Amino acid sequence: MIFRRSCETCHLSPELHATDQVFFDNLFEKLPKPSESYFMKFIQNSRLLKSSGDKYAQDIDRQTDSDFEHVFKDSLSLKDINNLIAYLKIATRR
Repeated sequence: MIFRRSCETCHLSPELHATDQVFFDNLFEKLPKPSESYFMKFIQNSRLLKSSGDKYAQDIDRQTDSDFEHVFKDSLSLKDINNLIAYLKIATRR
């Protein structure tokens, strides 16, 4: 599974509905529109978004007090990211 392989090192599975993982709740409603496209850009290279002045990406760093960069453009295909989006949407339903 893509989430387990690429995301679980830093993020608990959203299926657990852990209180410290609340950013998964309503994730695609919170992201700039179109949200799936934004998510794809963020996962592929969050560093590029932040350096371009993207306020939302910069705010995520401040809120999480993290300088971690999501740079999966070479390790996740568009199909992988679309599957990850589908998984997150299903896993966060309550």
